[in-house]
Amino acid sequence: MTDEDYMRMAIDEARRAERLGEVPIGAVVVYEPIDPATRRSLEKPQVIARACNLRETTKDPAGHAEFLAMKRAAEVLDAWRLTDCTVYVTLEPCVMCAGLMHQARVRRCVYGAVDPKAGALGTLYAVNEDKRLNHTFEAVPGVLGGECARMLRDFFSRKRAKKSQKQEAKDMANKSGGPSVPGLSETASTTLSRSSTAATSASSAAVSIPAPSAAGAPSEGSGAGDPCAVDLLDVARVAQQVETERFRGPGSVRVVAPAKVNLFLDIGEVRSDGYHEAVSIMHALLLHDVLHLRLAPAREAGLSVDLTCRSRGGVAPLDVAPEDNIVTKAVRRFAQALERDVDETVAVHVEKRIPAQAGLGGGSSDAAAALVGVARLWGVPEDDPRIEEVARSLGADVPFFLRGGCACFTGVGDVFSHELAPSNACVALIKPEGGVSTSAAYRTFDACPQRIAPADRRAALDARHAADVPLRNNLTVASEQLLPVLAEVRAWASGHADVQAALMSGSGSTVFAVCPSFDAAARVAAQAQARGWWARATMFAPVRAAMVGAR
Repeated sequence: MTDEDYMRMAIDEARRAERLGEVPIGAVVVYEPIDPATRRSLEKPQVIARACNLRETTKDPAGHAEFLAMKRAAEVLDAWRLTDCTVYVTLEPCVMCAGLMHQARVRRCVYGAVDPKAGALGTLYAVNEDKRLNHTFEAVPGVLGGECARMLRDFFSRKRAKKSQKQEAKDMANKSGGPSVPGLSETASTTLSRSSTAATSASSAAVSIPAPSAAGAPSEGSGAGDPCAVDLLDVARVAQQVETERFRGPGSVRVVAPAKVNLFLDIGEVRSDGYHEAVSIMHALLLHDVLHLRLAPAREAGLSVDLTCRSRGGVAPLDVAPEDNIVTKAVRRFAQALERDVDETVAVHVEKRIPAQAGLGGGSSDAAAALVGVARLWGVPEDDPRIEEVARSLGADVPFFLRGGCACFTGVGDVFSHELAPSNACVALIKPEGGVSTSAAYRTFDACPQRIAPADRRAALDARHAADVPLRNNLTVASEQLLPVLAEVRAWASGHADVQAALMSGSGSTVFAVCPSFDAAARVAAQAQARGWWARATMFAPVRAAMVGAR
């Protein structure tokens, strides 16, 4: 991908702004970590945020495209520093947005049209080159500048023409003695009708209403048993980041653990070892957990794992003892594979945004992220084959998260077959209350197997782009028998006007709905929440379990 390719994505966002009646300016943020010694990329560039101008519809003075995109990128990376990021925007940033780029420590800004009235990256000011500031960054002007400028000129020409026509109509009415009609003009009423939709799209991809348990359970003697009671001390701990404070500074690492969905899942015959043959095509999502890890002094002889977990965004707290958590198992099993005999404690804190028993791979992704993080702490190269060996021993989905993006796996779903070009489509995730046990789903499936048509299987295996994969999952019937509300969710999503296709992921209990835009996905998620279901709007993304920059 070139600067022009990413600028075309920003232009698509600008066109979205124009459809909303906004000045057509769009932005995308691309994440590309680079080795400071060699200046070589550590992984493939990833588009982690997109946004368009929303200042009028949200009545927000900071509603500039690049400002919103940088805020979303910070949410995705869970960090205010965007040091490994390039911001692409169709118009030269103003002083406010250039200042935010300075504060966020961006590496580069690539823009299209210059702004002679407010440009702050070379025209009126050069914030990026000011040596008095404690950070400078590269600015690349004029990428597809003609197309970006033409889009703005056309927009304002149409706006002026419309204003002129309205004035002429008003003048004619005055000359003919016609009465003026009090109230909102057509333009004003249109703007108001748009703001409810745009306000939803301007929000973070996290479209969910947190339950009281997400902030903290009621404490004994202070409203215990009251479903509306909240432990304010616990809320304060979250707000002040008390739990993550010990993971700040040198010696700590942070790893993102993305969710996934199965675009195609074909469960086959039972093998002699008791496992099922499987073909699974998975795609990573921007929705993710975050793991914080650091080494601490030994508490006892040998390895100790000090694991804590905090659920966020309406996700129910995990009902699993720390020693039984797959993250603890991953750390211990990797130490065994390395034959590491050191008295030490590995401290891990997990911020959970992916619900459990949802078919989104939350536990598997956390395990992969734990392997990535502890490998860094122990000085093990990221391409050490023992990392993938341990991943396979922990579960069929775990190896996928070491690769991420979109990939096909065979065997029991744990043997890498090939990569597929990823999608950038938007998705609404919908999960009713309750979960589906994977083992129970397989037992129900074995009692009455559902087979996928050979032609669909061939099409899935031949596909080299995520968009070409037929959406199929032959565990659906079994899981819907165990949790009947799943059938209701899938039928509702399939019939929604904003949904292009819907399918249950994995063994459930989440249905993912592919939507034509993020606005559409946000609408679907909001309406699903109104029905009492957990829901989020997110996007397909070429991401994997990977390190992110320290704060």
